[in-house]
Amino acid sequence: MNLDGLSHNPALNALFRVAPFILLIAVVVVRVRVGKIQLADIGWQRPRSYLAALGWWLPFLAIALGWELLLWSHNDLSLGTFKHTGFAAAIYIVGMILLAPVGEELIFRGLFLNFLTRKLSNAHLAVVAQALVFVAVHNFAWKGDFESNVGVAQTFVDACLFAYARRHTGSIFVPIAMHITGNGIAVAEMLWG
Repeated sequence: MNLDGLSHNPALNALFRVAPFILLIAVVVVRVRVGKIQLADIGWQRPRSYLAALGWWLPFLAIALGWELLLWSHNDLSLGTFKHTGFAAAIYIVGMILLAPVGEELIFRGLFLNFLTRKLSNAHLAVVAQALVFVAVHNFAWKGDFESNVGVAQTFVDACLFAYARRHTGSIFVPIAMHITGNGIAVAEMLWG
């Protein structure tokens, strides 16, 4: 397959961009089905308390909206505009709002946080370590401009909040909901911008 064709086919380019998340989710599902990963290891269970789950999600929503309003009021909100249309736009939106949060949460706040907690014997150190790795795998982390630095700080804080939500509720569904909310806000900003 000629990779140059990706840049000329928006739908194919979009599929190529979301494919890693589909692959992550598929690998975890297969590993669970063959017994290599236990559902409890990734927190695939109901929250211990729905009130606690709401107690993590609602403040996160308020913080995310407040942060975006603060940046907007200082004209520092610059996610860019959403330039995709048609089927490619649908793929990107599903990828950004659903597939990326599910895939990233299964890996980072599911498997990786569980692994680090066992190896480091310190929950707070495990939370910080997974957050640092989470930031490092995002491409904006290495740009060094103001917007990227804001993104690094915001992503680090989000990753810590997602991890603490996972630990306190016992469920991966809570950080997934928080992550979907944050990415949904970002996509809405790009669509609006």
